[in-house]
Amino acid sequence: MSILKNFHTQSATAAYRQQMFPSPLDTEAQCRVRDWAADLAAASTPHARHYEHQLLSRYQRQEVSCEQVLTLLDASPYHVLYRSHATRPFSEAQLQELLAAARSYNTRHHLTGLLLHSNGCFVQVLEGPKAVVQALYARIQQDARHTHVVTVSEGHGPKRRFGNWDMALGRVAGSAVVRAFETVLLQEEAPDAFASDRLLSALLQAFDVHQPPPTSLAPLRR
Repeated sequence: MSILKNFHTQSATAAYRQQMFPSPLDTEAQCRVRDWAADLAAASTPHARHYEHQLLSRYQRQEVSCEQVLTLLDASPYHVLYRSHATRPFSEAQLQELLAAARSYNTRHHLTGLLLHSNGCFVQVLEGPKAVVQALYARIQQDARHTHVVTVSEGHGPKRRFGNWDMALGRVAGSAVVRAFETVLLQEEAPDAFASDRLLSALLQAFDVHQPPPTSLAPLRR
């Protein structure tokens, strides 16, 4: 029995090493998946990227191939939810100017999202292609009009949550919106997967954005 158990353990270890560690015979797809898995493991908020962890688990169970993993990642939108404080008060005209610039940029770069503002505080969701979202967020973090920029959650997801809006602007009013807004502002550190979903769901519900119930990753045919 112990010999059989050791055999299965060694086989599983060998299979894992073959998946996750380089070999001279590795394909480009295998190298990309391995790099993605390493980035996921090193992420400062790994628990907030639960969609990618689901995908990695399926890959490790050999339910999907390298090529299918990359196809799903390339097709899935990336989101960043952050909060910040304005360094000085925004007038109504300045808010409208900010919104017009955001909508123009987002339309050209296939981004969607939501911007909330109240008393000098901002909460924003950006979603779209990963490289585009990350580049824009890096600019926002360096923008002199913002301070105390805090990432609440980020990562890939199976679909866009604000897909109909190039950038919706909300002024916080009404109990549901206020609760959603304050929940994000009071978030001290990156939430776990379920809390991250609840934050985004609260924003969706507060703005009466309808979405289908979340679904698990469906099996893919090889």
